[in-house]
Amino acid sequence: MRICYKDASVEREPSAYVITHMERALLLTAPELFGDVVVVTSCNDGRHKAGSKHYTDQAVDVRVYGMRRGAILVPSGQAHEAQALLAGRWAKALAAVLGQHYDVVLESDHIHVEHDPKA
Repeated sequence: MRICYKDASVEREPSAYVITHMERALLLTAPELFGDVVVVTSCNDGRHKAGSKHYTDQAVDVRVYGMRRGAILVPSGQAHEAQALLAGRWAKALAAVLGQHYDVVLESDHIHVEHDPKA
């Protein structure tokens, strides 16, 4: 399994330790995926809400749904329900590995992971 980016529009600061740490955790916890890759769909690119951790290289979005590269691999015919179940499990496993200083949110079409240090 490896990390890849959706396309050239995904910008990532090469020296961003936080992103590298999240990517390692994604690889460690990933379920079986189409193409055997974790697809990062956004780092510090795209449109995000004001104050988003994406703009400071402290957040990533990861593909989970669909029948395409990087989506959770499930038998056809039960794709969405099975993917939703496995995506929830992946998000929980990821949160456990990353610990209290990270937030992991299962969004409607991706998993959002951000570094959010607690005092």
